[in-house]
Amino acid sequence: MNASKKQPNAPRRVEIGGLQAWDVPGAADGPVIVLLHGFGADANDLLSLHKVVAAPPGTRWVVPDAPLTLGISPLFGGRAWFPIDQDAVQRAAAAGTHRDLSQVTPSGLDDAREAVMRLLAELGAPLSKVVLAGFSQGAMVATEVALTLPTNVAGMLLFSGTLLHADLWKEL
Repeated sequence: MNASKKQPNAPRRVEIGGLQAWDVPGAADGPVIVLLHGFGADANDLLSLHKVVAAPPGTRWVVPDAPLTLGISPLFGGRAWFPIDQDAVQRAAAAGTHRDLSQVTPSGLDDAREAVMRLLAELGAPLSKVVLAGFSQGAMVATEVALTLPTNVAGMLLFSGTLLHADLWKEL
C-alpha cells in the first residue's frame, strides 16, 4: 500500500462542538459511536477501540477530549469531564471504604453535559443512530447526557461508572 495515500477511515483530529476530538469517518447515514474517556486520560486512551470493536460497517467513531486539563505531568497531561475531590478520595481510601456519589451532583457535571450536547448537535446525526459510550467518568457523563436528551439514543455502553444524583436520574 502506498503510504502517501490516506485511508478513507483513518482517524483525524477535528474540533466538534468546541471539543478537540478524534473522528473516524463512517458512512453518511451510518451509526455513530461517541466514546468518552475517564478521568486523567484523554481521547487517545480509547481511540484504538474503533479497530477492535465489531461495530456495523460504516460506523463513525467520535472520541473527544474532555474540556478540563489536569496537567498531571509534562509527559502526561490528562483531562477530566469534571473535577474530582481528591481529598475525599484519599479519606475514603484511608478508611477502607469507597465514595458513595449516589446523592451527589458533582461540580462541573452540568458543564460536561453541555459540552457533549454541543458535540452531538454539531454532529447532526439523528440520536436514533448514536451510541453513547464511556469509561469511568466518561460513563457518568454519557449517562447524564442520555437521560437529559429530548429523545433516546440508539444505545449506551458504560464501563466502570458510578451512580450520581440517584433521585434525579431516577426521575429522568
